[in-house]
Amino acid sequence: HLEEFAFIASHDLQEPIRKIQIFSNLIVEHDNIDIKTKPYVNKIIATATRMSILLRDLLEYSILLKSREKKFLYIDLNITLKDVILDLEDLITKKKAVINVAHLPTIEAVPIQMHQLFFNLLMNALNFNDADPIIDVTVENISAEDYEVHGLKYLNRYFRINVKDNGIGFDQTYASKLFTIFQRFKDKADVDGSGIGLAICKKIVE
Repeated sequence: HLEEFAFIASHDLQEPIRKIQIFSNLIVEHDNIDIKTKPYVNKIIATATRMSILLRDLLEYSILLKSREKKFLYIDLNITLKDVILDLEDLITKKKAVINVAHLPTIEAVPIQMHQLFFNLLMNALNFNDADPIIDVTVENISAEDYEVHGLKYLNRYFRINVKDNGIGFDQTYASKLFTIFQRFKDKADVDGSGIGLAICKKIVE
């Protein structure tokens, strides 16, 4: 089972990965390290970090799949997004990002999942960007056609929340695969990503 594997992976494999990171950092910080060796050790650290992120995200995804207790509450998404922006404050400053946020609605949802949803979307917008990120979060009521296309209940009210940025984007050929687990379309050494983040977003919204 994915959940059992993810639990073992997250707990039993995280420790050796942490040791790799610790000892690699000690080597890098050593005064006598050869200048030709240092880049290779830095690659080891970067790879271990990506593996750690992958294991963490895999565990989160498996928990999401197996979750039985989903306590829906009324949530002011403006507060949720403010908390997420605060969590990402250092990265936002480092990337010189501008985030424009419209007034968001109050919805009935699982609080921690809404935080996770916005966190993953903003993290993607910040990381997958070669320029100074400009991120726009807007909201709109859906159309009558949307109710039909998506098979929604006419007695319920729905919102479409858009997270738009000026990042690197992706080839539209891969649009159908974008929210599939382990899909990555920009293979860059300086971009962190496990290929699970958007799959988690899809599950939360569903």
